[in-house]
Amino acid sequence: MLRCSQMDYHFAVELRIYPSSKQKHMIAVNDGASRFVYNRTTANDRELYLLKKINVFSEPIQKRIEYLETVRSSKKELCNTIPFLSMDCVDSLAVDNAIKNHNAAWKRFREVPGTGVPGFHRKGYEQSYQTNAHYPKGSSHWDDGNVSFFWKSENEQVPHYIRLPKLGVIRFRCSDKMRNLLLNHRSNTRVGTITIHKDNCGDYYAVLQLSSDIPFVEELPKTGRNVGIDMNLTNLYTDSDGNVVPNPRYARNAKDKLAKAQKKLSRMAECAKKDGRSLTESSNYQKQWLRTAKLQRKVARSREEYLQVQTKQLVENQDLIVSEDLKVTNLLKNHKLAYSIADASWGKFFILLQQKSELYGKEYIRVSAQYTTQTCSHCGHVMSGGDRIALGVDKWTCPKCHTEHSRDYNAAKNILAKGLDFIK
Repeated sequence: MLRCSQMDYHFAVELRIYPSSKQKHMIAVNDGASRFVYNRTTANDRELYLLKKINVFSEPIQKRIEYLETVRSSKKELCNTIPFLSMDCVDSLAVDNAIKNHNAAWKRFREVPGTGVPGFHRKGYEQSYQTNAHYPKGSSHWDDGNVSFFWKSENEQVPHYIRLPKLGVIRFRCSDKMRNLLLNHRSNTRVGTITIHKDNCGDYYAVLQLSSDIPFVEELPKTGRNVGIDMNLTNLYTDSDGNVVPNPRYARNAKDKLAKAQKKLSRMAECAKKDGRSLTESSNYQKQWLRTAKLQRKVARSREEYLQVQTKQLVENQDLIVSEDLKVTNLLKNHKLAYSIADASWGKFFILLQQKSELYGKEYIRVSAQYTTQTCSHCGHVMSGGDRIALGVDKWTCPKCHTEHSRDYNAAKNILAKGLDFIK
């Protein structure tokens, strides 16, 4: 069987898992080991980075640099100096992946302009670590490795249990679509990286990276239709066909309820501090914290589901999708618009469009947003000077051809025209 990187198709499957108390303890231990290794290697490299910036030669500094160079990202050195990393419950691949992630972070810092110095991972309610599946030579089926699915009894026709490295057998649950994929797409398929994750609400998940030479989904049929979309905050977007997709504003609608829950949580924290109790020992604080976390998760999941549906409909109905190349990170610096932009989740919307277009054989491109609003889609006249269209103006008339425009609909048509010019 080929390596994951040598295969043509890649897919990710998220499973809700239900570990036992012993398995939960092992997940917590591996999360701590992974975080410790990452922070230890990051501390070494941060010190090394600062020492190398000193231009004056000093023998003690030079020796320290040489020592840090020899021990950086060395698993053997870590295991020799930190005994608990050699415990039976610690997954050695979690240590390897922590070092790999550390090296990737520093490589990105050195090669990508504007990237900050990698920081430390702090302990929180969430837990996460990565491991890998292994296969003997000559394997042709993903059950040949140390990750496998099996049935509770011979009469059941859907898998309910998964065997994971170090953790052993765990009960899981997933959607019917994922079950069918797991049942029908097992030969010539390899499981790569496995991420074990516990969220803020205490639920556990396993995310499996699958690779294969056979497509995981069939490409959607061509429709011969193209569309441009203009993102806005009043609605989610307006397309070049005149369709307007509403913006549900999940976070804004839950803002008062969330603020009330957070205020109550803050008061409980103050009372616990006055009484000299730690927050981990305050049961009422922990209960309220869980209620607040579940409310936040509900908002995030509702938004995610809505974006998934909208992007899937776009990909199903169009062959070419064109959007503006918006710098969402820069737009979020505007404190007046940041909350609304984050609530609409433009960045996530663009990522999902890109992923689904590649997965289903469609095309998605992003074009410059310059002059898309100020240009008449009928005659090409560009509004300038005192004629420029101000923010908040929904309807305007071109002074050259006297065509009446809807602001967002006109912009969407200009975006599509730019996209068609780009691919010619």
